[in-house]
Amino acid sequence: MNGEQTSLSEKQTGFVFKPSLQDISLKRFRMRYSLLSDCYYLHWDDGVCAPLAKIDGLSHGANVFTGVSRLCDDTTGQLYVGKTDIMDKRSEVTWKFDFSDCGLVVRQFRVKGRSSEDDEIDWRVIGDERVGCRPMLAATDDYIDIPEVSGCRVVTVTAVIYAATKGQTLHVLKEAEEAMHGECPLDIKVDLMCPRSQEEGYVGEILLGVKWNPVDEDVGGGSEGQLQVYIVEGAGMVDEDTHKPFNAFIRW
Repeated sequence: MNGEQTSLSEKQTGFVFKPSLQDISLKRFRMRYSLLSDCYYLHWDDGVCAPLAKIDGLSHGANVFTGVSRLCDDTTGQLYVGKTDIMDKRSEVTWKFDFSDCGLVVRQFRVKGRSSEDDEIDWRVIGDERVGCRPMLAATDDYIDIPEVSGCRVVTVTAVIYAATKGQTLHVLKEAEEAMHGECPLDIKVDLMCPRSQEEGYVGEILLGVKWNPVDEDVGGGSEGQLQVYIVEGAGMVDEDTHKPFNAFIRW
């Protein structure tokens, strides 16, 4: 029933996805996995081609990889990630995302994962090693928003197969019935933001505009000027001493 096994069936890789400098500057991150090319893509746009591949091999981008593999159905030719281990043994694949080094946290976490419509596959998204988790719906081509991990620095996405009956095929990830080049059954989009302080009022992102207006227009004249500061978020906040809004002119 199953074709050639193209990835290791049991491996603890410990791999962790982290944002690039461009991801940090744009406050966003995307990870996609293509069954057809067996590659992970980390750029934001939808293009898929060999030069854009960042990580080759399903297991090489997984944090935990046990009892599953990339397989091909001999009858339909459909590619999928399925259980290859003993039927009554737990199989798992986990992807881990860590944004702690860049000083940002998750604003929005969206997952699109196409798998079997079977209760035996348990999808979970966990943020910052919290006890609680968010179950995901399977077999969907729509992004699922996971608001529970907003504000988290570390997020894991896990697919678990607890058991399978003899002859049963469970697809952790599977191709569309008419898969096209560039089709990715796993697609994760993350919007990032500055962390919110629990003790202080959250100011948020700041757009700083500097304009120099010398008092004396002559070259070598006076040094007094004005610095104008614009705050995008945190409108209405004032200086505690002067009671002036933060976007007021500051003289020196």
